This record gives sequence, C-alpha cells and structure tokens, in this order.
Amino acid sequence: MDSSIKRKYFVPGLYQKHRRVPKILNNYEFDSSYLQKPRENFTAKCKLCGKTVRASMRVTTNFVNHVKKFHPSSRNDSVNSFLSEDKTLSPPPPTVQLSSLDTQIVSTLIKCCIPLAVLDMSSFKNLLIQLNPEVSIFSQSKINNQIIPHLVEQTKIQILDVLSQTSSLSLVLDYWSVNDTKYISIHSNLIDTEWKQQTVMLDCQQIFNIEDINYLLENCLMEYKITGKVYSLCLTSSNGLALKPIMEILALDCIKFYSCSMLLDKILNHGLKNLSQLQSKKLVSDKNLNLKSDLDSDCELAEDISAIYRPFNELKDDLEKDSASVSVIYPAFKGLQTHLSYFKKFKEHDVAKELEKSLEEKLGFIKSMPVFSVAAMLNPNFGLSWIDEQDHSSYEKMVTNEFLKEAKVSRELNYVKDVKISAPRKSYLCLSKTIGGDNEYSNEMNSYIMYVKAFSYDENFRLLDFWKSNEKTYPHLSNFVRKILSVSIGLSNRDKLSQDFVHKMDLKNDMSNLESILFLKFNNSYL
Repeated sequence: MDSSIKRKYFVPGLYQKHRRVPKILNNYEFDSSYLQKPRENFTAKCKLCGKTVRASMRVTTNFVNHVKKFHPSSRNDSVNSFLSEDKTLSPPPPTVQLSSLDTQIVSTLIKCCIPLAVLDMSSFKNLLIQLNPEVSIFSQSKINNQIIPHLVEQTKIQILDVLSQTSSLSLVLDYWSVNDTKYISIHSNLIDTEWKQQTVMLDCQQIFNIEDINYLLENCLMEYKITGKVYSLCLTSSNGLALKPIMEILALDCIKFYSCSMLLDKILNHGLKNLSQLQSKKLVSDKNLNLKSDLDSDCELAEDISAIYRPFNELKDDLEKDSASVSVIYPAFKGLQTHLSYFKKFKEHDVAKELEKSLEEKLGFIKSMPVFSVAAMLNPNFGLSWIDEQDHSSYEKMVTNEFLKEAKVSRELNYVKDVKISAPRKSYLCLSKTIGGDNEYSNEMNSYIMYVKAFSYDENFRLLDFWKSNEKTYPHLSNFVRKILSVSIGLSNRDKLSQDFVHKMDLKNDMSNLESILFLKFNNSYL
C-alpha cells in the first residue's frame, strides 16, 4: 500500500485537514466544531423553516430528505448540487474484504457482552492466530468503520423481512442516559404468523433536544416501511428520566401511554418510602421488594406488610414472563384494588391507603383506554370473573364494537365490499343476508364470548398457544387478537438492558459506536 495513503487514513490530524462542509448544509445553521467529529450526530437548524434536523457530517441523508420533503422549491439550488457532488468527506479508504470469521468473532463478543477491547490484547491475538493462522489482525478502525457497520446492515435486512410480514405492531420508546448523555431506543413488538412474540430494536440514537424525537421516529418508520402499521406506543425510561415533556410532543397517530411496568415499580417504591412507622422496628426490603423483619418471625405488623406487597411482587414476576401481558393489566388493577380495600377495612393500615392512592393516580388511566379491557376480554382464561356481574353485557358490547370497528377498517383497506343477497320473501317483507358484513364478524365474536363463559381457569394456560390452535375457528377475530396482544407495556427486564450492557461492555469510556453495538446486542438472534 502506498505510504501517502497510509498517512492520510491513519494519522488523524492529517485526515482532518482534508475535511470540507457538505453543500447541503448551506441550508442549515450548525456548530462547525462537528467538522472534526464526522461520525458524531448533531442537530442543525433549517434556515428555511426553523425545524431542527439531526444527522452527521459523514451521513447527511436526513438533511437531504428534509429539504426534499419540506422545501422542494429550493431543491435545484441545494439538493441537486449535493447529489451531483462527491459526497465523501475525502477520497474513500481502500476497501478491505471482510471474512466471515472476522464478523463472527466480533458478533460473538457482542452477544456474550465481552468488551471489544480484548481484540487489542496480545494474548487474545495469539490465541486467534493459534486457532487459525490466517486470521486477520483487528484494529479499532476496522472494527468501528467496517465490521460493525456491516453487521448492522445485515441485521437490518433481516428485521425488514420480519416487519414486512406483519400488518400491525406496537412500539416502545425507551429514554435513558449514560454519563449524562441521553439516548432514545425504539423497539418494535409484534406477534408473527406462528403466534410467537417478536421484539426487535429498530434504532438507538443520542438525543440533544427532545424535539428531535419526532423526526427520529418518522425516519425510523420510513426506513423500516412500517409507517401505517403502528397500533400503539409505550413510553418508558430505564433510569427515571422525565417522560411527560416527550409524551406532550409525540406526533405519531396511535394509542400512547406510559409503561405500566415502570409505573408499577414507582407505586411500590412510593409505598416503601411511606414505611416510616416501621423504621423503628427495623423492617427492611430486599431487591425483590419482599419485605422481611429482623425481629421475631411472629411480628404481626411485618406479616401484614408482607401480605400487602405479595400480590404486587407476583404481578411484577408475571409481567416479565408473560408474552401477552397487556391482557393481564386491567384484571390485575381491579384485583389489587380489591386486595387493598380489604386491608383498609379490616387492618386499617396506612400503607394500604398510600398504595391504593398511588395505584389510582399512576395506573388509573387504563380504565379509560379500551385496549386494556379488550385485551383482557380476549384472554379466555380470565373468563368474565374479573368483571362485576351487572357489567358483563356492557363489556361484551364494548369488545364487540371495537372488533367491528377494526374489521370495518380492514375491509376498507383491502377493498372488500359487503354483498347483499336477497332471500326468498313475501312482497310485504324485506329480508336479506349480508355476506362479508358485520353479521359475519358479530357471529364470530358471539361464538367466542359463549366459549369464554364456559371456560374454566387453567394454571398452565398459554394465551398465544390458545389463539394459534383456534385461528381457523375464529379467522377474523384472530387477526384482531394479534394486533391487540402485540401491545407492549414496557417490560422491566428489557428496559434495563441498555444500561447493563453499556456497563458490561465497558462502553462508558468509548461511546463512539455505542448505538450500533447496542443495536446488535439487542437483536443478537439475527446475527
């Protein structure tokens, strides 16, 4: 290789001197210091409309797309000149052929949460050479600029294939931070054709202003071609960042709510803070919030408090295990209310009063969102036992109306017309039979409700397995069920994955490729 080329691409100071501003940025106000950080995303303000757009010096696609979409009249002056120019910041480095072994080594380290810094260790290099003398020498430049982008690209191709096979999905937005640097992770939750739950990370980006989230979300949906498929959006935060400002600006047209799992944690923590009366008795809690006393085992107060919290702990465990936990939330909410009412009435515990108040304040919104009651009705294992008897008919009517509403939308999207066939009749009668109309769907729903009323609770019941085996019995209803049960409530164990992984991979000191590595880790089943 020519020595001048080597110097140009491997001496940072020399490389930076050749960097120039992409012409598309003539339409934006931005911090010029990012010229020295071509891989780092930054926010620029459009001079034409004042909106902020986020991209990097090396990848300016977002800047170009914004001008194309919102300012087509200026396209001749800016975008076309950009498209015709040499878009590289400097001549491209010599291409290096990636071997499958190279990519396999890096992907395995990411899967196993092993810091990529081990590739720089002489002992590890010697081990690789002993195993395979033809193995290439890894450098940070090769890993960051070639291997990881290649793995990301291949993973996205597989995710695109999965998403193309579904008509509906739900999103989870996780807002979190590391070293005071804030990130947003976008996850997709769906139920595939085999009735298996699929959860993938679509994107992870550093956030400078919360106003950028809408633009990031829009670009993400366009990239994966799922703009019209989003049914719900769950907003969560792994480390307690404020979510209300984000919820207020989200522009996506779908059902939006805060993570129920996150709110349940807050309810429990709020209750623990109000245990001041027990501090003198040295009542403590372990990491699972299972209360225990270091006094005598027959401490009545300790036993009562433990009994109060037990259902909450069981619910937390079940929400992290159950793949269709959205169907559990409303029955559990009503069950916890009944549980706390008992302690208020017979035990007169202040803790129960505080928990009941917090439960209503934080999770009371589920009563006004039909998706939670509909999901519960579509879980035959609950039957109608969680509903007061006088309310049975109203809930049956509610779930039927929601189903018919979705069925109508589906027929319109698929251009299915209702056909009326006249039946034999007298001249004074007007009877007809509707094919493909609401009657067909209503009959299917009525048949399911009759089945639910006769169903007995089964401890080993698996909801998705039930619908897989009954898909042919309820063909239209099963499509509706797949949409409803894909709704994610923000599982706690997944919310904390980002922070835990950053710590295990030792990425806090070198966050240049954090987003890509995290994307690969979460989607490791596609590597």
